[in-house]
Amino acid sequence: MYNALGRREDALATTEQAVSFWQRLVETSPMPFLTRFAKSLDNLARILRENDLSPESHPTMMAATALLIRQEAALGLDRDRQAPRQSQNNQPE
Repeated sequence: MYNALGRREDALATTEQAVSFWQRLVETSPMPFLTRFAKSLDNLARILRENDLSPESHPTMMAATALLIRQEAALGLDRDRQAPRQSQNNQPE
């Protein structure tokens, strides 16, 4: 919303707060909050992109993305499908 109004700094600050909020929840209890955390990361990436800021150079984005990947791996989720990985005998791992 702030971004659409041209309030770039407010949009970035608010979105960073959301990422931090969901990140803390994911660190304590990943499963119920992983989707919301991923959405807040997506919002942050979009705001950075729309304002010609590199997501790769943004420390909040990088740290949160690394946590998301670790949590997904620990839960046995497939990043592309968000479903439990299947072993060779088609059983969830």
